[in-house]
Amino acid sequence: MNIAKILSELRSKREAIDQALMALVPLATGAAKRRGRPPKWMTRGVGDTETPPYPRKARTFSEEARQRMAEGQRKRWAAKREEAEKKNSTEDSAQERTCTNEVV
Repeated sequence: MNIAKILSELRSKREAIDQALMALVPLATGAAKRRGRPPKWMTRGVGDTETPPYPRKARTFSEEARQRMAEGQRKRWAAKREEAEKKNSTEDSAQERTCTNEVV
């Protein structure tokens, strides 16, 4: 068994691993400034799979739930319209007051 040969092989492997670590550490720690969403390979953890192990069930609303949502939205829009009309009416009366003080 040639120990010197084994040591030289281990040292060369260690150098290769150190170079790989030096290249990957800035990416993993965020030291390398980048913009946007990180690629999937950076966010994927150990044991993550591409697709869920079960099919996703489509979520559907019942007719009653849709009616309640529609009614709620109508109420929200009505309140918004009412608020806008109230705001416009106060602005109109303020403009009328400023116009009456003109000298003819």
